[in-house]
Amino acid sequence: MIPSPLHLEKYFFTKIHVDACQNGCETVGKGLFTTKVSCMKHKDAERKWMVQLELKQVQDKDDGCPEYSFHVEVVAFYEVSNNFAEEKAEQLVRVNGPALLYSAAREMIATLTGRGPFASVNLPTVTFIDEAKPSSISQSQSPVAAGSAAEKPDMAKKRSKKVK
Repeated sequence: MIPSPLHLEKYFFTKIHVDACQNGCETVGKGLFTTKVSCMKHKDAERKWMVQLELKQVQDKDDGCPEYSFHVEVVAFYEVSNNFAEEKAEQLVRVNGPALLYSAAREMIATLTGRGPFASVNLPTVTFIDEAKPSSISQSQSPVAAGSAAEKPDMAKKRSKKVK
């Protein structure tokens, strides 16, 4: 085992909302699960990044309501080691940054739903390797507060999948 060149400076949840399916739900479905990732490089520090991950599970209009609906947002600040190749730094952040946040969000969702009326939600394991590839999808609004040191997002991706 060796230390990662991606140093997690801080992470925190900016939104945590979980709803259990109400009695009015006629049929239980899988729900529509989406992820959205935003990565931003610090405007004054080349090796510092902010990554934001949003996870949602909502009712799929074609498939009843899931046992739980949720909306979680988590933000992290990272620094890439000076010993790591600069030309590979962005790829490192885009792949590993959201993966670390997903893990934290996955545990938070499992813990919260484990205290509900149904079985706890155990999100599937995923990879963010596709985040390293160029994308034509961009996000026009920044999730960072005005006046922050981060640049506007240069890439945001959204994925959807039905999960139980």
